[in-house]
Amino acid sequence: MIEVKGSVALENGAVQEFQGGPWALSQWERYAQRNNIDSDGQKAPMTWMLYIAYASLHRAEWGKCEGYEAWSAKVVDVDLDVNDANPTQKAAPAE
Repeated sequence: MIEVKGSVALENGAVQEFQGGPWALSQWERYAQRNNIDSDGQKAPMTWMLYIAYASLHRAEWGKCEGYEAWSAKVVDVDLDVNDANPTQKAAPAE
């Protein structure tokens, strides 16, 4: 199960908590592809974190909300935790 959660602090002082998962990560991959950015986030880690937060926060109104660029200009801090647990890990080899 993939889960991301965190918070963003906006320039107006508001703090927004968010939680996302595969859908938010998929939206990042699509954004990265459109903008010629490596989708693993290694070369643009701040953009990766901001876009994951944006997608997670705006999922309910996706397509009708303020665009990423306008929203991200208002962010003064972002915190992101990723839990990428594999629920079907391989068993240790028998000895």
